[in-house]
Amino acid sequence: LVISLGITTAYLSFPINIIVGLFLLAAGGTAFAATWRSVTLRTESAVKTTEMARVLEVIDDALVVYDQDFKIRFFNAAAEKLFGVRADELVGKAVKPQDAEIAGRRLLVQVMFPTLAPRMVARSESSAYPQEVDISFETPALELRVLTSKILGGAGALIGFLNAIKNRTREIQLM
Repeated sequence: LVISLGITTAYLSFPINIIVGLFLLAAGGTAFAATWRSVTLRTESAVKTTEMARVLEVIDDALVVYDQDFKIRFFNAAAEKLFGVRADELVGKAVKPQDAEIAGRRLLVQVMFPTLAPRMVARSESSAYPQEVDISFETPALELRVLTSKILGGAGALIGFLNAIKNRTREIQLM
């Protein structure tokens, strides 16, 4: 039996899990054992993760997070607006170059695979991260700067990528 509760005193408050066991003894009778552990760090981590997701959701730049298989893991509201695709249509699905043929997906594919874009100018070394590229489209006129960063997990293992896409169209038109 696992019981999760929060303990609050006048001086502190913290959530804990209490694990309770009831054992039948071979000699007859029963024994009772209990242990507990603080889940404060896990709870704080979950709160920080939720807060971070809210922050990422309201950023003006389009953000697309994907794993090594190009499976979309996060797609914020600015990305939905830029690409004209709802997050729930993409999250959990892999994006492939041939998806450019699917109605409404061409722009997303060309941003994720910039060599497929009509015009691409690399602003960083191809092997260096973050990678920075400018992508230009004519119809409609669109100027994007894409910054691709690695997402590293434990022990520095690569777990995915973050594309931060800034729409620079108005900026470029004013020049």
